[in-house]
Amino acid sequence: RSAAQWPWKKKNSTAYFRGSRTSPERDPLILLSRKNPKLVDAEYTKNQAWKSMKDTLGKPAAQDVHLVDHCKYKYLFNFRGVAASFRFKHLFLCGSLVFHVGDEWLEFFYPQLKPWVHYIPVKTDLSNVQELLQFVKANDDIAREIAERGSQFIMNHLQMDDVTCYWENLLTEYSKFLSYNVTRRKDYDQIIPKVLKTEL
Repeated sequence: RSAAQWPWKKKNSTAYFRGSRTSPERDPLILLSRKNPKLVDAEYTKNQAWKSMKDTLGKPAAQDVHLVDHCKYKYLFNFRGVAASFRFKHLFLCGSLVFHVGDEWLEFFYPQLKPWVHYIPVKTDLSNVQELLQFVKANDDIAREIAERGSQFIMNHLQMDDVTCYWENLLTEYSKFLSYNVTRRKDYDQIIPKVLKTEL
């Protein structure tokens, strides 16, 4: 729903990020935002480890922002945290252009996503981020096409049936390496997921 409320032409062309300081590689984007807020709107929020403004680079922590409200922006940043980014797939559903920083952590579907086809790849140190933002602003049609392909990929390949199929195949293959027979306990219930509706 939120994605439909914010078609490409209505989106704010400021790059956007909200998140906690779970890795220092996010710092350059926050600092760039403070220097050039028209180019990037990026702020740190609190997390469980937050103790003082030192943890948010000397500024008060920003309020958390629901993912649906990210859809107002054309350019959304995705960083790893302490593991792979669980927001990555959700950012695509906004119909916005995703800037994906680094490649240290993977979820199972990452290898199928192609840089410059589904998202914009950003160096881990963010040394190319200003150049990339200038490029997409100067080439709006290309940016929109990449955003559309990214969103379509998630819609076509990450439905609950797709994810369930992946896990079933993974566990079936993994079970071949077990040295004992797996039996289901009678007191365990099978969990069948309901169809989930997303706000995006």
